[in-house]
Amino acid sequence: QRLMTINMLKRLESCVDSFRITILNVKSASDKTMKLIEEYEKTGKSINELDSIDINDFEDEDFDISDSGTIGKVKVDFKDIAFVFYFILIFLLFNNLAVFFFSPLEGVSIYGTQHNLIKLFGPYVLTTEQLFYQFNMTVKYLTIIPIGLIFLATTNPSEFAASLNKLGVSYRIAYSVSIAMRYIPDIQRDFIEISQAQQARGIDLSSKEKLSKRLKNMGAILLPLILTSLERIETISYAMELRAFGIHKKRTFYNARPLKKSDLIVIIGMTCLMGIFLWITFSNGTRFYNPFR
Repeated sequence: QRLMTINMLKRLESCVDSFRITILNVKSASDKTMKLIEEYEKTGKSINELDSIDINDFEDEDFDISDSGTIGKVKVDFKDIAFVFYFILIFLLFNNLAVFFFSPLEGVSIYGTQHNLIKLFGPYVLTTEQLFYQFNMTVKYLTIIPIGLIFLATTNPSEFAASLNKLGVSYRIAYSVSIAMRYIPDIQRDFIEISQAQQARGIDLSSKEKLSKRLKNMGAILLPLILTSLERIETISYAMELRAFGIHKKRTFYNARPLKKSDLIVIIGMTCLMGIFLWITFSNGTRFYNPFR
């Protein structure tokens, strides 16, 4: 009860609207559970309907379940990964521009032919080979990014670290991977909180403001975001040092799942697929498919 009170006061301190939403969510779940219990007392039937209570009805900060393990199916809302998704798309755009700016004939050197389309300026010539090379690069990103985002949104970092350790990976490396997986959602949450706080102080980031002004105002978000990230890194490093992390050769994990037969089948299957893909990739002496020959 005391922990629940502290959590509620924390939400009230954050935002009145957040506090109201949290109270309504908790009340709704409590009323639903009480109805199921009353039904069970009347009929004596098992309360399987409790499984239908969606944990996603609560906000991320209502209850911290980051270490509670993955239970059943996980519903992923786009808003939970929107920041990372748009950030990667912007990175992909700038990456394509940078590749063409610094190496406009990279496709020509890879495929060994040159079919000019448009003469731009100076040494910059738009070629079919360059377009095909950068198209393949973009498709590769767009293939990997959704899978990576779904993995980050549905995988418990502690369980993943424990699984890596069971496969023979050093727990130091496994824990580093776990911290990296936690870091991305933390960055997204901090960005949203800092952005809302700065807008509450009068910094306009809406589309009504000029683009140059909005970009300038973004500095009021990025600088605190960077400082917050550095502070979090320092806090984690101090905590690990105080707990003598790494002094023992082995360690146990609070969240761990036993290796099942299905896990072994997936590992063997993915290893075979990886071997087949590598063979197909290098069977013609290069990892690039060349349609210009």
